Parts: sequence; C-alpha cells; structure tokens
Amino acid sequence: MATVELVRFRVAPERTDALLEARPAMLEAFRADREGFLGARLARLSEDEWLDIVDWRSPEDFAASRAKGANLPGIAAFFAVIDELISSEEGTPLPMGTPSVVGFDDLPQTEHAHEFVGADHGQVPFSIILVHAAPGAGPRLHRHPYPEVFVVESGEASFRLGDDTVVVGGGQIVVGPANVSHGFTNTGTEPLRLTAIHGAAAFATEWLTGPDAVWASNPKG
Repeated sequence: MATVELVRFRVAPERTDALLEARPAMLEAFRADREGFLGARLARLSEDEWLDIVDWRSPEDFAASRAKGANLPGIAAFFAVIDELISSEEGTPLPMGTPSVVGFDDLPQTEHAHEFVGADHGQVPFSIILVHAAPGAGPRLHRHPYPEVFVVESGEASFRLGDDTVVVGGGQIVVGPANVSHGFTNTGTEPLRLTAIHGAAAFATEWLTGPDAVWASNPKG
C-alpha cells in the first residue's frame, strides 16, 4: 500500500537559493539509494517555511529510508541547509478517483478564506482558496511558481497583475501567470467572493513586501 510522507521545515530566507541548488542532487540520491521512492514535491508555505511531500511505494520503504538517514553526500547537503524540522508525518493517500465530500468547516481557515489543499485529498493536483473578504481587505503583493486563476463570483476587486491594475466584478475570471506578482483589494461596498484556483497540490507563496499574517496559508500542523 502506498504511503505519503509530509515534512514541514524552516529555512532562513537568505538560504533559499542554497536549498534549491541542493535539491536536484538530493532527489538523484534518493532515486539511486532509496527503494520504493516514487517522487517528491517541494512547496513553499511562507517566507521561511516549506513542505516536502514525498511518495513511497509502501510504509516499509518509507521506514527503511528513514533508518538510513543522510547517508549520501547529496542528501546530507540538502539536510544541512534546513534550520528547523517542524513536523514529519506519514499517511495513506486516497486513490485518485475516490469520491469524497468535504465540508467548508473541515477546511483550514483564515480570517478571509477557506483553503482546500489538494495534497490532503487523494493527490488532487490543484488547490483552492474560497475567498470571502470584507471591503478594503485583500492580500499583499505576492507570486507563485505556478498559475493562479481567480473566478470572481460577486463584489468588486482591484487586481494588481505585474505592472498592470484592473478592476473586475462578479462574472469575470482573472488569470495570473506563474511567477507574476499579483494581489487584490476589495474596492467595493459589499463582501467580495471569489474562488482562487492554484495550479499545484500545495500552496507555494512568495510574499514580496513581507509576510502577510492575515492572508498567509494556514497549513494543518
């Protein structure tokens, strides 16, 4: 039976480049040395917090890998960049195609949104934020390494997309390309309701003007 490993850790922002540079050699070492290793996806949760989603063929393969530790230079170099291990969990993913129903109250929540993380629901390859923002509210400028599509259901919002600013309302769709800075503000007089579709199984956000504590994703710990 397949198993998934979820590892949350912290890396100082100034060491981000070192982490990403060490990643390819670490994955190569895992493929060569760890039987049952199926793949891994790295997501940035905040300025200094990361989530590594690792797929294994079986719980036994996962346990054997953990027993080996950082036994190869490529693995040791990646682990050396990590400042703090926050949590490490193991679970059984739902098979793709298994139907499920999730209530809004069962999702991680922030002040202005409910969040559906695809990796938590049977390896769904995208994630969703259900936004319900009051007038004047909106996230700071940020970007993602994947596209994001905003389906505006009701209300009015002023979107910043790169160097452009556009005002949209209910019934319109906004497309934010990968790595393009963006943000929005409810510039209307009514609540803004929109669905933000992230093209990844977990959120990876780079805040460009400092972390936004109100809008940062709230992963389950």
